[in-house]
Formats: sequence, C-alpha cells, structure tokens
Amino acid sequence: MRNERPRGRDEVIEALLQSARKLIAEQGPAVALRDIADDAGVNFGLIYQYLGTKEQLVREVYGRAGDNAASRLTSAESLEHALALLMTFGDGTTARLVGWAAMEGNQPAEAFRDSPALGVLARLMLADARAGDIELTDEDAKVFAALAMVIALGWRLFRNTALFAAGLDGSHPQRYDDQIRMYLEHLARAATQRHPETS
Repeated sequence: MRNERPRGRDEVIEALLQSARKLIAEQGPAVALRDIADDAGVNFGLIYQYLGTKEQLVREVYGRAGDNAASRLTSAESLEHALALLMTFGDGTTARLVGWAAMEGNQPAEAFRDSPALGVLARLMLADARAGDIELTDEDAKVFAALAMVIALGWRLFRNTALFAAGLDGSHPQRYDDQIRMYLEHLARAATQRHPETS
C-alpha cells in the first residue's frame, strides 16, 4: 500500500496499473478489484471511471508488459544482443503475468497476441538469417521468437525447481543464467548460419 494517495487522473491511473501489475503477478487475474484499489490508495469507483471493467484493466496490464519488453528490446543491435536482454531484464514480474495468462486459458492469453517484443525478435532473426545467406520465412522467425520467449520466461519461473529436479543446487540459480543464454544463442546460430556438411 502506498504512503501518499495519488492525486489527479494520471497519477490515479498510474497507481492503479502499478498495483494491478504487482497483484496480478502475485495472485493471478482473479485478484479482487477492491484489493487493487486499496493497494493503490485509490477510491474503488475510480477503477471503473478511469480504466473500465476488470477485463479492460487486465488487458491494459498485459499490454503494458508487452510494450515495456519491446521498448527494451528495440535497443538491441543483433539477435544475440536481444536474446541476452530477454534473458536478463526485469524482476520476473512479466514472467509471472504470462504464466498466469497461460494458466487462465485462451482469453487471457489472447491479451498477449502479436507481442511487439516477439516482433522485434522475429525481425532480428530474419536479419541474421539474411546475413548468413539462409532463407527463413516469417513463420520460421516467429516460431523461434515464441521458443525464445518460452525459454526465457520459463527459466525465470521454473529455474529453481528445474535445477533441483536435475540434481543441481537450485538455491542460487542465477549462476546458470549465462549458460542458458549461451544455449539459446547456439539455437539461434544453428538456424541462421550455414554450417559445413558433416559426414
């Protein structure tokens, strides 16, 4: 809960969206609107006045998460750089938002449709392929972008448990982050560069 109550339309909307992002990541889209308003220090009725229905609020939170990821990835100069950014930015909140959307089924997952962040990855994939004289279709690049998202977000969500399950120490999973990123980069290179024929 905030110390100071937000004032004015813009501050109220921002406070509501920040609280919604935090609480949806923690509890899922089923979180009560009253809890979001209380956390934001905002009158409950202002949610409907400024942001509309609960579905509209959830969609706005998901849309902002996608736009935020895309704005970070647009600084990438190459696919390798974009993959490094994808594996390291954020505090895991976006991974939890996507995880909840996946568990809630088709409707919430649709809110992430045509992610601008994955569009950046797909364009960089195509550029790297062209530079390596490899023909890839738009669909090929989009499938790779989807796989990269699954690996990056899945690693953020499940790395502790997965490492323990593999017989490793999952209490400090960040020590394996560079290795996972390297594996993802190897996959990208395998798809975008020609390799000598091997017998």
